[in-house]
Amino acid sequence: MIENIIKNNKIVNKVYVFVGSIIVRIIGLFVKVDKNKILLSSGAGKFIGDSPYVIYKELVKDSFFDDYEMIWAVDDVEKFKNDGFNVVKINSLKYLIIALSSRIWITSVNIERGLHFKRNDNFYINTWHGIPLKYIGNDVSGRADYNFNDINVFLISGEYEREIYKRAFNLKSNAIYKLGLPRNIELENFEVKDKHVLLEKLQLEKLSNKRILFYAPTWRGYDYKPLNLNKLKSAVENEYHIIVKSHPLEKLEFDDEEVTDVSHISDVSSLLKISDVIISDYSSIMIDFALLKRPIFSYIPDYKKYHRERGLYVSKEELAPNVFENEDALIKGIKSLNVNQERTKTEKYLQNFVEVSSRSSTKEIINLIKKELRE
Repeated sequence: MIENIIKNNKIVNKVYVFVGSIIVRIIGLFVKVDKNKILLSSGAGKFIGDSPYVIYKELVKDSFFDDYEMIWAVDDVEKFKNDGFNVVKINSLKYLIIALSSRIWITSVNIERGLHFKRNDNFYINTWHGIPLKYIGNDVSGRADYNFNDINVFLISGEYEREIYKRAFNLKSNAIYKLGLPRNIELENFEVKDKHVLLEKLQLEKLSNKRILFYAPTWRGYDYKPLNLNKLKSAVENEYHIIVKSHPLEKLEFDDEEVTDVSHISDVSSLLKISDVIISDYSSIMIDFALLKRPIFSYIPDYKKYHRERGLYVSKEELAPNVFENEDALIKGIKSLNVNQERTKTEKYLQNFVEVSSRSSTKEIINLIKKELRE
């Protein structure tokens, strides 16, 4: 509630940023930067994953960083501490002090939490968490609070993103590195033979006897009519199991025990790997899924309203290889899909957004960190 007020009320936001930034900077006068400390975060502290986690796994294997302290900013301190991570409660005073004292920042969202307190000795790497199809940052009507002009390294996968981020995030040109997202290496390298092992890991072994259809709608912020899951299940149940992941801000309600709710699973990459077909709408998850070269469907019955109220960077036809505003037409399209034809369509779709492989992304990031630390 408070977070939404800060984000969406311009006056409140300006006061928060101005006063909060001054307070943290004053605290910073008494905090020395520790060259052997690295702060990481992903998903605003909701989980440990995404590209920062891929980078982290390589950092801990590299002897260069043996003497470095690596700290994750999280919401649930006890949960992740029990998982063996060195953690701090995100948005706490201790978190701010650790941020001020850390030489390296690595995140997929924002370390400064909307404030401005980065110092020259804080080396800031932002991997972001997806290629945008819908308006983001300051491009969203009523928003003007994004200011990433202090970021040192911001990752993109292709030229499609460059001008969007420069404008929407107030990002400097020389901070943009076209290296791809480290997290995508797992999707690029995934082999179908590993699917069964992954199903066991996710405790979804019961889904192994059919193909999997993944429904992952994005958040709207207004009432809309989501896909009728009972109708979809009745139409495809002989061939597919349906899994559903609600957006954290918009919980889908359904009562069919044969439709599996996977909203509690934060590892989206693994959900993509086990899925044979995806249905989404305006979400960048479709571009991530395209790396697997599998069928993609966008279901957008509210297209006119969403385009008017949120805004999109692409046309309706460019949202996905298959775009439907009508539920019956969507179901018909899924039932009649040709896997080989869909692979070709998905490969063509991916070329619009991704120009570089992520295979060397993590290595390049670690080299940039080492170079910074040696200077």
